[in-house]
Amino acid sequence: MVLEILSYARAIGRSVIKSLFDAGYSANAGLNLLMREGAGYRRQDFLADWRELVSTAQKETFFSSMPDYVRPTRAMMTPKAFPVGEKYTYTFRVNLYDPKTGTLFEDQNYSISTDRILAVGEAEEELQDRLSEEQYEGLEYTAGLLTSVKRRE
Repeated sequence: MVLEILSYARAIGRSVIKSLFDAGYSANAGLNLLMREGAGYRRQDFLADWRELVSTAQKETFFSSMPDYVRPTRAMMTPKAFPVGEKYTYTFRVNLYDPKTGTLFEDQNYSISTDRILAVGEAEEELQDRLSEEQYEGLEYTAGLLTSVKRRE
């Protein structure tokens, strides 16, 4: 029961960390705010989550300005939280359009995994290939932005 309560507090904390960072809070101020609101969050866990999520937000700017032929360096990659699956995971924020209903699905997260480092252009081509498969038939890919690359340790 106690573990369930702690995991709920951590899930809530992780969901607001990026908002706190965008609002200009430091890690300590963000933790103090959550504690005042009644979220029981272990300091060490909060700071680890803060570093992971804020560094990911800061690294998005690297990928948005990189030329297509450049391969991300290890310094630009974030270690996977759970080291399973393929060696590298490329996460995109994509916009999809459904011409049948006229609906635009904005800021959808989509990941592709591979065992070799891809250049930004290669990762985008792989994304378009995977989105054109049967499960996304009928949806048109309109835009995509590489937001993070994670590596298995």
